[in-house]
Amino acid sequence: MNTSNPIQTLDDILNEIASLPAPPSRTETREILARFPEFKSEIIDFVTAWIKLDCTRDPHEVIDVDVDRVVDRTMSRVMQVLHERAGARPLSDLSGAIRAAGHDLKSFERAVGIDRGILTSLESRLIRPPSIPTLLVERIASTLGKTADSVRAYFRLPPQTATAYMSIRPPQVTQVEFAQAVRNSTLSKVDQTKWLAESPDPLLES
Repeated sequence: MNTSNPIQTLDDILNEIASLPAPPSRTETREILARFPEFKSEIIDFVTAWIKLDCTRDPHEVIDVDVDRVVDRTMSRVMQVLHERAGARPLSDLSGAIRAAGHDLKSFERAVGIDRGILTSLESRLIRPPSIPTLLVERIASTLGKTADSVRAYFRLPPQTATAYMSIRPPQVTQVEFAQAVRNSTLSKVDQTKWLAESPDPLLES
């Protein structure tokens, strides 16, 4: 394998391995792993799958299609792993996570079932975490491609305050109950009633 220009992406690494005339030997595999330790499990899975396939195939059979199949299967698993890792990353910027998930504020509000006032309060963490419903946590997590635990961790962070103020001391922030935010919202009475009937998330209790 080429060692003069280190490959940075997993896709390039697997493509270069697949270009070899045969599965890499144990020594070659160790060399590859030494160069790309961050992709250790994915490389081992790829090489192992190729070796198993190579042991069962006719020695005279053309292997291009088989190699492509191994690459596709391995890349599918890799993408799943990367998606899971991204979902578990700490959530620190709700607006940024909304954009990263391909939403604007309005589409996110529709997907979750809230209005701008509730969203603003959630973003600034001005709603008491123990009053936030489990359903809301789950909808936000699903819409953002995040884990429910990462959403809960975000709501447990300190409330955000305005950065510009004249006083030497920062202003005192008072959090409100989720039910109050719902009653003050522009949601329809039907939607308000649905949210008010939801149970608070027990994992957000103080």
